[in-house]
Amino acid sequence: MKKNGQALIFVFFLLLLVGILSSSLSALWRSQINIRAQERSGIIAFYLAQAAVERGKVEVLYGYWLAGATIANQNDLDTAGDGFQFLYDVIITSPGTAGANSRDITGIGRVLDLNNTEIARRQAQIIIDNIEDTVAPVNEDDDLSGTVVSWSWQET
Repeated sequence: MKKNGQALIFVFFLLLLVGILSSSLSALWRSQINIRAQERSGIIAFYLAQAAVERGKVEVLYGYWLAGATIANQNDLDTAGDGFQFLYDVIITSPGTAGANSRDITGIGRVLDLNNTEIARRQAQIIIDNIEDTVAPVNEDDDLSGTVVSWSWQET
């Protein structure tokens, strides 16, 4: 009888130990899953910021947006039913005294949940210096589109 009681107490302690270990592992795994989700959102926001900078380059290249322009809350990248909103902003300015020969392009990528709470935000910035030849060559089709398009710089 005494040995049966000891075995029962031993089994209870063993079950208690297994329960404590499984609950601590569960909490650890839950925090790791949350960290991975934050990293994923941060990477998406970073790539959105890079895409915004690339769009800013195109806008400056073809002269669509002059210095001081802001292209805000571009959300045409959103996928229906995913629970997130993906936005990017482009800010084009002329830094300091450089005037028309320089552009500061800032891209901001943001990931929001459906309640418009910002989950992740990343920012990328480039400065283009020494923009030359802001007037398109006369009677020359620069981009082979059939029309003369104004341009300001080319990336090599």
